[in-house]
Amino acid sequence: MTDLEDRLRQALSTEAERAQPEMLRPLRAPRAPAARGWLAARARPGRRWPGWMAPLAAAAAVIAVVAGTAAISSAIHGRRAAAAAGLAHRVTAYVAASDSSTVIPIRTATNTALAPVNAGGNPDFLAITPDGKTLYVANYLYHGGTVTPIRTATNTALAPIKTGRSPAAIAIAPDGKTAYVVNFDSGTVTPIRTATNTALRPIRTGNPNDIAITPNGKTAYVTNFINGTVTPIRTATNAALPSIKTGRNAVTIVISP
Repeated sequence: MTDLEDRLRQALSTEAERAQPEMLRPLRAPRAPAARGWLAARARPGRRWPGWMAPLAAAAAVIAVVAGTAAISSAIHGRRAAAAAGLAHRVTAYVAASDSSTVIPIRTATNTALAPVNAGGNPDFLAITPDGKTLYVANYLYHGGTVTPIRTATNTALAPIKTGRSPAAIAIAPDGKTAYVVNFDSGTVTPIRTATNTALRPIRTGNPNDIAITPNGKTAYVTNFINGTVTPIRTATNAALPSIKTGRNAVTIVISP
């Protein structure tokens, strides 16, 4: 841009009479944003320019159009970004109501409870995928334990997924591809492939009560309440590793970021 402006300034300072008339033709005003500053002061309709000036003037017009388009595009995308941010802030809280076998969504912007969602018998524990699209509800039942997925966009319950007895906790991998369900009375952890809501082969751990997954998603740690141990699970293969002895009644577990 600096070289172009220098050349334009030099050309405009040259006397029009010194140009060869046969090489010149009037320059029509381009359909572009209005010129400003020195260019607006010195350029006039019908003015004759040196031969090399026409391409430069056309280039300046194109630059002006591109700049104007960029500004408009920026404004449009800015509005879209603001709208997306508005949607992102439509946060919903979900409450498991075990006695009514429902999950109640709460619109946090207005603290308003929405219509309850039928979530299967005795909903006890909730976990949501990182993208926020699916909520998983553990139905804490000794006979016929299940996990009920809920599509958060419509707050619609999907078909329940069969797990082990008394599903007590759920943890979802950071990539959102697998949910791990702790089955207290079956002594197992059931992986669920979230893309298809399919239960995979259960992993035996002991007396699982809680589960947490490392930030890199490589290992899940399961507390075994009665045994007083923690069982690591390698998530790449869903294989249980040797248990780690802790204290009696190992209840909950969290992992630092």
